[in-house]
Amino acid sequence: MKVKILFILIILASVSYAQTNNEVNMYYDIVKSELLQFPHSLDGDYFYNTDKTYSFGLNYIRTLKNNLGINIGINYLQTDIIYVLINKGKEVYYSPEHLKLMTIPIIINYTIKQYFFINGGISADLQTNSQSFDNQSGIGGFLGLGCKYAFNNIAIFINPHLKMHSLLTFDKYDKYHYKLKELGIRIGVGYKF
Repeated sequence: MKVKILFILIILASVSYAQTNNEVNMYYDIVKSELLQFPHSLDGDYFYNTDKTYSFGLNYIRTLKNNLGINIGINYLQTDIIYVLINKGKEVYYSPEHLKLMTIPIIINYTIKQYFFINGGISADLQTNSQSFDNQSGIGGFLGLGCKYAFNNIAIFINPHLKMHSLLTFDKYDKYHYKLKELGIRIGVGYKF
């Protein structure tokens, strides 16, 4: 009798767990990025440009309550950083250096109605290569809004967002530290289970 009750409880628990409270998704970000000096900036004879930025990742989303969920994942970003020197009034461009970042976001999702959501949170950023510009390893921030459409267990979504890297840097404090800003549109597909 105890085995039957235990078996029924396991079945009920697995059915309640399988009420599409979980989602795994993958995405690609269309990104415009730039390096900013925040909150202080310097005037001088050089600056940085960014080019060829792309980003992609995987997420796990767990719905906690009706409209509230938590999102944990891994993200990879690469962009070219171009050092621009102003010499005698003319801009001199140097060969681009690659910036490669691995990011682990922890994001809260709030669903509005059935199709729309707001999301925001923090991320742990780790620059995986060393270059001449400021290291982007640190704690960053994320803020976005989007829409999602689900049919059966498949979901597609679009998520315009703003990301700031290295808001709190892992390097020594530098009030003139360059921080990478991303303004992007995330497009993805997920599986709900």
